[in-house]
Amino acid sequence: KPFSYNQENIRQQTVNINPLFEILEPYNAHIFTGHEHYNKNIIHSPTLYEHNTAAISGAFWQGDYCWDGTPIGYGVYEVTGSEVRWYFKSAGHPREHQMRITPVGSSYEHPDEIIVNVWNWDKNWKVIWPENGEERGEMTQFTGLDPATAEMCADKDKLEFKWLSPVSTEHLFKATPQSAHSKVEVIATDSFGQVYIERLHTE
Repeated sequence: KPFSYNQENIRQQTVNINPLFEILEPYNAHIFTGHEHYNKNIIHSPTLYEHNTAAISGAFWQGDYCWDGTPIGYGVYEVTGSEVRWYFKSAGHPREHQMRITPVGSSYEHPDEIIVNVWNWDKNWKVIWPENGEERGEMTQFTGLDPATAEMCADKDKLEFKWLSPVSTEHLFKATPQSAHSKVEVIATDSFGQVYIERLHTE
């Protein structure tokens, strides 16, 4: 369709995307996109992967997170021959910091559930959760708002840009614990078999 540039529709269209995909079809290709304030990994096909890496400015320097709850940080891409490996590095945190757990009651969308934001997630990841030492299986992936970002954007008096608001993201997971005071672990395994563990201790 004809290309028109305005703030209302620029994010909803990419000119000539299908011809681009056809050109890349014979190759094992990675597309790097950005200039957005959220993190998103898209597997277009077995040989075509898109990395939309969140801006290091987060939500325009208004807090610690981007609009989708991704921490301020940057992508690290390691290329060895034809092999590409990657991870997200949160500023001020070790490499192992790959998710954030928020307790029961943190999300107005899912008040009875714990919410986990796994910001570099794609469909090859696996996210499981033991509760009080007992295996509870895989968490439920869903699209919604990150609780920490929703809270950050709710207090407009603290924001220089009052129009800032959280955006829906697919890299959220939820689970209903037996008790709001349970000891919960979340174990996330990425596309390369790297395991990350975070714990939630409530009193």
